[in-house]
Amino acid sequence: MKRTWTMFLMILLATVPLLAASITVSSPVSGENLTIGTVKPVTWTFTGLANSTKVTISLWQGAGKLGNIVEDLAIGSAGQGAYSWTAGAYAGGTAAAGGAYFVKFRTGDGSVTGKSGLFTLAAKPGNTGGTGPIVIAPGKIVPIYGQAITPKCMVITSPKAGETADPFNFINIKWNKNGTLDPNVSITLKRPGKGAHLPGVTLAASTENDGMFNCDLSPLMPAPGAYFVKVRTLDGKCEALSAEFTINETGGIQLLSPLGGEVWENGTSHAVTWKRTGNIRKVDILLNRASSTYKTLAKGVDAKLGTVSCVFEKASWEQGNPCHYNLFIVHSGGGSSNISGCITLTGNPDLAITNVGYSGLFNVGYDMTFSVKVENKGAVASQACQGDLKVNGVTSKTFSVPAIQPGQSVNLSVTWKVACPGALKITIDAGGANIEADKTNNVWEKNIC
Repeated sequence: MKRTWTMFLMILLATVPLLAASITVSSPVSGENLTIGTVKPVTWTFTGLANSTKVTISLWQGAGKLGNIVEDLAIGSAGQGAYSWTAGAYAGGTAAAGGAYFVKFRTGDGSVTGKSGLFTLAAKPGNTGGTGPIVIAPGKIVPIYGQAITPKCMVITSPKAGETADPFNFINIKWNKNGTLDPNVSITLKRPGKGAHLPGVTLAASTENDGMFNCDLSPLMPAPGAYFVKVRTLDGKCEALSAEFTINETGGIQLLSPLGGEVWENGTSHAVTWKRTGNIRKVDILLNRASSTYKTLAKGVDAKLGTVSCVFEKASWEQGNPCHYNLFIVHSGGGSSNISGCITLTGNPDLAITNVGYSGLFNVGYDMTFSVKVENKGAVASQACQGDLKVNGVTSKTFSVPAIQPGQSVNLSVTWKVACPGALKITIDAGGANIEADKTNNVWEKNIC
């Protein structure tokens, strides 16, 4: 009995993801015959979706999509929804009389879909469908050649095609409306192309449908590029899209660090930080030597980050003497930051094992004591680090190496209990705490018989 219940629960749990979110179209039903141009309620039920979910309803015939019937429609409430459809109408025309039609639902993120059964569209007497007056989604009316153009429910007159907008300033949105419409609209800023299906930036969740809205872009600082505006009545019965316009890239970069006076060891990594104003997209970090650009430390960094870690290295022709550099930032808006003061890049330490003495017997079980002399032959003090003693490639002993001033040395005592014969190897700074041009002199080796 317990096994039976376990299997039942497993089957039940396996079905939960399938039932978690779904849309079931209850009308039109399979086999229904609809007359083109008549109003047909499209009805559906849904589970696992919030009432605020937006859906697109589209008209299909066979494997081909004819067009959208309505976009960004609120899915409904209490698990059900309805939409009054003029049979055959879609955004782009009116379907011809025929069979194998169905309507398809799709959530805004595309995660849930649903479709009706197959139905037939029949023409009114004297109308074969597809050639009469086009009745489609509000705001998207396509005229038939030789017929008068029916005015759209709403037309955006500003911004116009090709205009530019300043992210530091106001954008003026204007529209004309026809007929009686919802007294309030929402206004959304969107990107064309692949970004057109995304939600966009809400400029106004609800504002008076009076034909004018001014929005300050400064708090939003949208990225530069092409945009369009969508104005939509709150009841979803009418919407209009503006022509494409451009938001300029403008603003500046203020260098925060380094500002000058830093003394850094050659080849070490340090943070460069800055403050962005406006909608600047990318920055390049440049290092100057003798009033000309010596090296690009970082290229194409997202300006919003405000920081990036860079490795500061002297020019290859410089020798051991300290060298002086200046840092500045060039940005994609066509300007540059304030230039830093003098940054000094010093030389590097150079650790070397210069002598190894030892006492004791190379016999298994006996202690061997090694006296290891380590010198810093470099131009700057070394960092404290670690050494190790390996036998046959396996670490048998680790020991600490203190910081050593340039030109100075230390003697380290390392005791090891002989465990086996083989190749003995002592290495200084095995972990690479110090940046050195030459690591070969950090190693001493001997074969033990």
